[in-house]
Amino acid sequence: MRLKESSVLKQFGRRLWAVRRQRRGQAAVLAAALFFTLVIFGAMSTNLGMLVNDKIRMQNTADLATYTVAMREAEVLNELTLVNREILNLVGECRDQLMAGTPWSDCLCQERSPAADAIIAACQSALDPLILSFVQLAEYSSSVAPALEDGRSVAEANFEGTGDYAYFMEQEPGSPTFEGSYYINYETNLAGGGTYPAIANYQNVTVTLNYMHMTFCVFCTVPLIYYPQTDVSAWFYKTTDDPEIWVAGRVKGTPKKRFLDIDYGSFPDGGFFGASSTGGDDTLWAYSVAKPFEGSVGPSHSSISGSDRTGEWTNGQIYVSHTTFGKDYDALGFMDEYRARLAGMNENLAGGATPTTLASMDGLNEGKSWNTSYFKH
Repeated sequence: MRLKESSVLKQFGRRLWAVRRQRRGQAAVLAAALFFTLVIFGAMSTNLGMLVNDKIRMQNTADLATYTVAMREAEVLNELTLVNREILNLVGECRDQLMAGTPWSDCLCQERSPAADAIIAACQSALDPLILSFVQLAEYSSSVAPALEDGRSVAEANFEGTGDYAYFMEQEPGSPTFEGSYYINYETNLAGGGTYPAIANYQNVTVTLNYMHMTFCVFCTVPLIYYPQTDVSAWFYKTTDDPEIWVAGRVKGTPKKRFLDIDYGSFPDGGFFGASSTGGDDTLWAYSVAKPFEGSVGPSHSSISGSDRTGEWTNGQIYVSHTTFGKDYDALGFMDEYRARLAGMNENLAGGATPTTLASMDGLNEGKSWNTSYFKH
């Protein structure tokens, strides 16, 4: 009996050991599955954090690049303001010189005074270089175009790979940065004039320089008083209320990540875990808007009357300086200083299409359909 019982116990022990081994194998499978799940969740969590971080960086890059363009344009506007003031002040000085000699008299029995006309001729010669300087500064090729390049450089420096994909809607006809949206028309006194694409719509005014001339000489049959006048091309004003100069910008790119991403041979594009092998789904987009304060230089055509816009303030038949009637040249609309600021995508900006419209057009050009109602930045 004892021998039989021992055999049974051994057989039972073998079965128990087999069951235990089977259960331990199942536990190992479950542990491996759990570990794999934790790795996947950890990877996805890390990937999500990287994606959010890159989206923030991309938006910051769009803001900085667009702000840079607006800041550079503001610097151009400041230079234009300085030149415009120089032109205006020179006209004032010329008028003061002509008034200082009133009445101009001579014995030539002519309607004009050679001495006074010499002052006017000198004034015209001094004005032309300033007018040409204003035109050169305002031209698109020396104002907007360099600002756009600066914006692209800043984008690349801030987020590698975005410089070539920084776009400021310069190809969209409704954009203030489009070459051809605005023009400067000008006329010099001695060298002719022209029309060029510019940062805004500008036209220089024609002002009057005149004086009182008296012919008083024994050789003149009858002493007469004349009021000779000469039209002179001078400072600039905006031909319309638009534009408020502003910039709509976009940057896009595929961050070169290698975290749990697959090297696709000829397309090692990086990007995010589980995204497209060609980078299409990896691409991040960000839009932004910026503008210089006040938007432009000089008075607009409709907001200031013609006599104020051209500075033609008279006392009888003699044109005088602004001090006679308490006039201030600042009333012509010149800003002391222009600065730049970020603007909202839905901000009411005058001049061309709205920023959201441009963003929508840009999206369609890139094969995307944006719901611009979500553009809050």
